[in-house]
Amino acid sequence: MSRLRIVVTDSGLGGMDVAARFFAALRSMEARPNVDLLFVNALPEAQKGYNKMSDKAEKIRVFNQVLHSIQKHFAPHIIAIACNTLSVIVSETDFYKQYAQRIMNIVEIFAADFLNKMKNIKNTSAIIFATETTIKNANYQNLLFRAGFQNDHVIPISCYKLASEIELDSQSRNTSMLVKKYVAQAVAQAIYPNNKFVVILGCTHYGYVRHLFARYFSEIGLNNIEFFNPNRSLVEALLKKIAAVQQEHAAPLQRDHHTFRVISKAQILPSEVKSIATLIEPISAEAAAALRQYEFKKDLF
Repeated sequence: MSRLRIVVTDSGLGGMDVAARFFAALRSMEARPNVDLLFVNALPEAQKGYNKMSDKAEKIRVFNQVLHSIQKHFAPHIIAIACNTLSVIVSETDFYKQYAQRIMNIVEIFAADFLNKMKNIKNTSAIIFATETTIKNANYQNLLFRAGFQNDHVIPISCYKLASEIELDSQSRNTSMLVKKYVAQAVAQAIYPNNKFVVILGCTHYGYVRHLFARYFSEIGLNNIEFFNPNRSLVEALLKKIAAVQQEHAAPLQRDHHTFRVISKAQILPSEVKSIATLIEPISAEAAAALRQYEFKKDLF
């Protein structure tokens, strides 16, 4: 295998955090396969996210089209779904039945990681911040129940519009006020306020504003908090996958022969490019540059 093609996809630009961190880590590896990394924006059109679609059937139909298009245009060896909303519906697509072995799903990967780390949950409660689709599918709630949490220790918060506001401008007053609002909602539902709190940032965008979540919890007086960001679990899983490929192909591998592209059917607003590129540039300058020079492909799917 001369080159390894990896697609990271998300319904928006939250997954650029995963792609940027993976690409940066890839650069630091002493030896690895040559990688063509593509970030594919799964939005069908600007300002129309999956959470705005009429029903679950429409979400599945559109994402199925996206996956088949990814296969047709890029034929990747790995498709990493860096989107909690899409991860909870991917198994219901026709594409999944044929290509399940190529898919890395952020929710499933984080679940295994989380269960391995959660050994002692005594006097611990959990808060899930996620999109409406992710909360409705209850994947994270069920994960917490599997870890031993009781129902009255689990607080799911549906964060309407937060992802889109972060994408438009992570430093805006609207973004800050929404985070403050959802933190207040979570604390108001906490039956055991003296417990330790596990906080799952269940949308790839939310890691960009982790500092805001921490600030507003602190202002309310809750400081015994451990944040979990599924983005990091997916990055680690991708790196392990690369290591496995490296062992399979023992021939010497050239360094720095890798590429990064960003492709989108929907036009990305200049403000969105600026917001996310600024956030990921300290992680990977190449990822930020690829976003600024993204490829607009109207017939992508």
